[in-house]
Amino acid sequence: MNLIVDCEIVYGSGSAAESVSFDLGDSKVLFGLVVGFGNGIFDEMRVTGRTREALFYFVRMTQAGGFTQGSTSLASGKRLYQDGDACFPAEQPFVFLAPTTTEGDEIDFHDLESEIQRRTADLEKEALVKKEPKQNMRPLFEVKEEEKPWWKFW
Repeated sequence: MNLIVDCEIVYGSGSAAESVSFDLGDSKVLFGLVVGFGNGIFDEMRVTGRTREALFYFVRMTQAGGFTQGSTSLASGKRLYQDGDACFPAEQPFVFLAPTTTEGDEIDFHDLESEIQRRTADLEKEALVKKEPKQNMRPLFEVKEEEKPWWKFW
């Protein structure tokens, strides 16, 4: 699954924007992003998911950090904001999500929450299916009741 997001990041008010790609499937990268958000090292960030799944994972990460989607009117004056972007967090937006993936899929941010709930339910179902024991599988070793263990022969 492709969970790569391409980002433009501004680290300080006077610095230039840098282009960086993050693989959200890598736990070390994910940890670095969470720490970065927690320590406030990003002044602004514009995110474009390579796939819908990548953008979905990024949104879930921001929501897990307590960010909710906010109004675009608060994003005026920000360097990386572009028309159509979704803005996070609601109080003082600095993370902007592009409405189109690099694969060309359009993202409807007005219906983002219902899509996230649907995808989360799908992932939970998939996890439950994987946890079910497989039927018709024989154990590697069968122990017959009438056989004595080797230590009881002495």
